[in-house]
Amino acid sequence: MPKSGKDTLFNPEKIAKREKALADNPAFRAIALEEMAARLKKTARLKELRLQKEAETALLEPAPKAKPVSVKRDTKR
Repeated sequence: MPKSGKDTLFNPEKIAKREKALADNPAFRAIALEEMAARLKKTARLKELRLQKEAETALLEPAPKAKPVSVKRDTKR
């Protein structure tokens, strides 16, 4: 009996996660790890620059003045 399209397209056997991870290409893993390290390094650098800029602007700008609070009296008693 000829195989149907379903039999050729989908693997009926489930692959364990560990086996699938072992089957990954080592070159792909190396590239992915390098990209992840570069991304984390860039994120840390940008965070440091952002915090530095926020600290500089906090020193340059005076604290905002508080608005006087108006007290409304309840005249309906």
